[in-house]
Amino acid sequence: MPATPVAAILALAVPLLIPPLVDTVPGDDLRAEAVVLDRPLPTDVPQAVIVLAGYRSSYAGTAPADDRVERFSYRGLGPDGTPLPYRPQDTTISVADSVRLLDEQVKRLHRRTGRPIALIGESEGAMVARSYLEQGAHPAVDTLAMFSPLINAGRAYYPPPHEDRGWGLVTGWQLRLVFGVIRLVGGPDTGPDEPFIRSLVDDAPFYRNQLMCPVPGIRMLAFIPTTTAAEAPPGEYSRIPFFQMPGVHGGLLNRTLVADRLIAFLTGEPIQQERDEYPLLQRLSAAWQAPPLPIGANPAWSQFRQPDPAFTGKVCQPAD
Repeated sequence: MPATPVAAILALAVPLLIPPLVDTVPGDDLRAEAVVLDRPLPTDVPQAVIVLAGYRSSYAGTAPADDRVERFSYRGLGPDGTPLPYRPQDTTISVADSVRLLDEQVKRLHRRTGRPIALIGESEGAMVARSYLEQGAHPAVDTLAMFSPLINAGRAYYPPPHEDRGWGLVTGWQLRLVFGVIRLVGGPDTGPDEPFIRSLVDDAPFYRNQLMCPVPGIRMLAFIPTTTAAEAPPGEYSRIPFFQMPGVHGGLLNRTLVADRLIAFLTGEPIQQERDEYPLLQRLSAAWQAPPLPIGANPAWSQFRQPDPAFTGKVCQPAD
């Protein structure tokens, strides 16, 4: 059955509402992207690095401490090839537009440095980087580290506002009303029809089934905060190595530990950490999770032919 409005709001809370709350914490040390932006990389890291920050992030144009590192820009590159400053509203572009900008930046950085490229993405940035790999990344890309990827994104569906039929039609208008009220009382200027959110809804089967799957030729690692245990349903949600850690979505509670593990990963070490409380938290939080709309029940997803992890309990299953 389609998700109720309350469940759909909960499903959107992670990408839309939590990142602005993390930004209210004083200082930048809690942000995942700060791990590699404010200090030079060790000499034994072979890659040049592009850091993709998350939803509602901003960039004033300050260059990272290491010239092998660049901040991904949601506005693209300037005439001299440097990433342009961007504002929080620039992060609302579609995943497809971000993938196009990322491809241009990867090519430019590889030409400038002659090095293989590692991508480090947080939240929205992780989704963009993983989508880029799926659509055919530049061959120089050999590494992806994802911080706080949106596990099981796209549990619900609602049509775009110009359509008058489809699954979740009423839910969509109720969501628009709720987020309109949130804006009126001083909340974040966000909404369910932003191009980035629309990308997650329209391509939900990929994000539900393939986000945490291996990509041939790419070393991958996901840093999973404690709150993800409340987002991911019970069962298997990853076929790539992961490092479970205390933290909130888009924020770190132990910067030193994460920095050490990230640098070790970039230099080639295998990294894996499972925390004992995660399965219990998954089971306890299952009651509030949005009931997933079956992939096969939604005509808007008819081009996707693959087992539904919401019912199989497994991801990365081959297409039917």
